[in-house]
Amino acid sequence: MNIVEITQALYPGEMEAGNVKFYQPETEVLIQSWAIPGVPQPTEAELLAQGPGLQWQFDFDNLVLSINSAVGNLLNITAQAKGYDNAMHCVSYVGDVNLTWNDEAIVFKTYRSAMWTYVFSTISGFTPHGSPLPTLEEIMSGVPAIVWP
Repeated sequence: MNIVEITQALYPGEMEAGNVKFYQPETEVLIQSWAIPGVPQPTEAELLAQGPGLQWQFDFDNLVLSINSAVGNLLNITAQAKGYDNAMHCVSYVGDVNLTWNDEAIVFKTYRSAMWTYVFSTISGFTPHGSPLPTLEEIMSGVPAIVWP
């Protein structure tokens, strides 16, 4: 982790509010300004020293973002393979008078729920002092497959 990532983890929203700014004159990132109310400006070394304690959460948060993107993409690709524009359009056919579209939408909606249930149950078991985080590929290899009607 670098000091920008550490600052974002410790003081969410402060950079976006303009209370902290960084610059990079050469290869090192440095604090340009620090105006977080009630928080004295640390040195770059003090921020970096907090990195190891934040690394697991940082890695976990990035894994969750990657999983969310990968699952969303897979859902859209799966719906598109059946001719729907995307996952939401497919699900919108639940209750449609066209029984083929209705049946496909019900199966897809069940599949979507099964996929998110798998993902949430899988990531809920991770703890900072447990086993190492899996890769995105390892998580995605366990998602359920759809069986179209």
